[in-house]
Amino acid sequence: MTSNNLEVVQGKVFDIIGVADAVIAEMADKYLPLKINGIDDREGFKAVHAARMIVKDSRIKVEKKRKELKEDALRYGQAILDEEARKQKVIDDAKRAEELEKTRKEATAKARNESLLEIGYQYPFDDLGDMSDNGWIDLFNVHKKAWDEKKHAEWMAEQEEKAKREAEEKAAKELAAKIKEEKKAARAPDKTKILLIADTLDAIQTPDVKTDEGKAVALAIMMDIQALIKSIRERAGAL
Repeated sequence: MTSNNLEVVQGKVFDIIGVADAVIAEMADKYLPLKINGIDDREGFKAVHAARMIVKDSRIKVEKKRKELKEDALRYGQAILDEEARKQKVIDDAKRAEELEKTRKEATAKARNESLLEIGYQYPFDDLGDMSDNGWIDLFNVHKKAWDEKKHAEWMAEQEEKAKREAEEKAAKELAAKIKEEKKAARAPDKTKILLIADTLDAIQTPDVKTDEGKAVALAIMMDIQALIKSIRERAGAL
């Protein structure tokens, strides 16, 4: 190359900024041999000064380009970090959403399962969490209706059984009362006859005795008769 301008290029990974070797070699060949032969060597001073300006200008260009590349590299690196962070956030959000959905399904399945158990029905637990709201409502209503009909039938059967039992108890009481009255009526003639004994005894008058001993015996006998009358009437009253 014959140009005096440095060309900045992106090199290998370990050599981010590179300068064309040919340009450097050309500058070295051209400017290194330059010398100033004393303070009166105006041409030499002029040539060295011009070379220094060219080299300085090239160095400034290289430094400027280095900064630009460094800024680009930093922006690129930050962009990579930002993209990685964005992707990780997407992954984290997806995992969090998955966990929340899993938790929601488990809670939904538990609540629905408890509702079904209350009406005596079992359904695959995992399927309850995946079931849509409309599907769940239809499923629950169908089995709730069957449960209500079953319970109503059981209640009706209980009422019928209760009515039957009460009717049987009433009939048994009425029959017992009837039998009791019949037995009482059958015993009535006997009761009358037995009470007649008491009435007959009650009609006995105290004998007219004269002696004190006779009066004492008569009184004792009459008292025994009264006690017997009382016993007869009490026992007859039980008939």
